[in-house]
Amino acid sequence: MDKKKAPKHSSYLVFGFSVFTALFLEIVNFPAEIEMFRPDFLALVLIYFAFFDPQRINIGLAWICGLFLDLLTGAPLAINALICASQVFIIHTQFRRFSNYVIYQQAIIIGLVNIIAHVVAYWLEHLLGAGNYHVNFIGTAIATTIAWMFIALLLKFLCKKFAVVPFGAEQED
Repeated sequence: MDKKKAPKHSSYLVFGFSVFTALFLEIVNFPAEIEMFRPDFLALVLIYFAFFDPQRINIGLAWICGLFLDLLTGAPLAINALICASQVFIIHTQFRRFSNYVIYQQAIIIGLVNIIAHVVAYWLEHLLGAGNYHVNFIGTAIATTIAWMFIALLLKFLCKKFAVVPFGAEQED
């Protein structure tokens, strides 16, 4: 008997919804006590999809999403784009087997890369004259590390739920 296979969808389906949600979470105001521990939701979504579907979601798309975040937050143009694209770039080039690591190892790597990207971006903001001297890199990195474990599992669930397949996997039957 020939079983009907479920239709496979492009990764843009879940990616678009996830980026929209991440941008919303980036611009929403949190209480002051929690604000210093806000994870980089957009960077986490971009990192996940850069490894899930590297042919469609790449550093260029991370740069464009970062520019949208710059426009939404009023940050100096291309600072958030630099942060998002550099995190995707570092993890993609230096950790080729990132998806094979256990989730807590992935979280530690993301936390370290996050703090490196934020320090470099802070330095560039300072050179541009727009530096914020009340920045907590450690709190953001810790929150991003912890958030990765939940966001990666959530996005994996959504990709399975909506039958999302990476580019090139549609042809394989």
